[in-house]
Amino acid sequence: MHASIPTTYRGIRFRSRLEARWAAYFDSGNNAPWTEWKYEPVDFPGWIPDFSLQCEPPMRTHLVEIKPIYDVYPFLESSAWTKITRALQADTALAKNFGTILLLGVSPEHMWLLPILEDHPGFQIFPPDYKDWRASWAEAGNIVQWKAPR
Repeated sequence: MHASIPTTYRGIRFRSRLEARWAAYFDSGNNAPWTEWKYEPVDFPGWIPDFSLQCEPPMRTHLVEIKPIYDVYPFLESSAWTKITRALQADTALAKNFGTILLLGVSPEHMWLLPILEDHPGFQIFPPDYKDWRASWAEAGNIVQWKAPR
């Protein structure tokens, strides 16, 4: 596992370059279903989601967790998922304000919707079915890449 590289995008200091890249990707438009994002929007006991993401239709706000993963199964058996589920259970009133958890991996090819406050960790694959996502992902990477000072 590589150490994360704090990265600034739009004046926000993200904990990792992958988080910053996802933010740049959210901003790319590309006919995706989201309309607005917020970085570290709420504090649950023991967990701060990386983003909230407003999606339509229907208008719903989802919590977003970003991990450098290619496969959801090891994540669902990890201590990170246990931490998230415990945090949601500790504040169910707050958790009920959100639709699902959108787990984002290393690229838009690796996206999963996870239920909030359900006993079983079922998931739905959330593949990008919108236009030009590959070009938008590449451009997001270019936007947040490290550049040497002049």
